[in-house]
Parts: sequence; structure tokens; C-alpha cells
Amino acid sequence: MKCSSCGYNYGDDARFCPNCGVVNNPGQQMNDQQQGY
Repeated sequence: MKCSSCGYNYGDDARFCPNCGVVNNPGQQMNDQQQGY
């Protein structure tokens, strides 16, 4: 998946970005982004 914070691409099984350390939830992340805009 792609980190919503820094745009770093990493494995789908990772819960946090190895580049910037932001925790990403694959399911909720999409919904939060759509609702935010």
C-alpha cells in the first residue's frame, strides 16, 4: 500500500510506514481521505 503521509510504497501487511512511521489502516485510510475532501 501507499503511505498517505509521505507517499512511500510498502507491503500490504505492514501497519506502519517504514519511511515516516505513520500508522496506516488500509480500510479506514481510503474512507477518511474521501470524507476529508
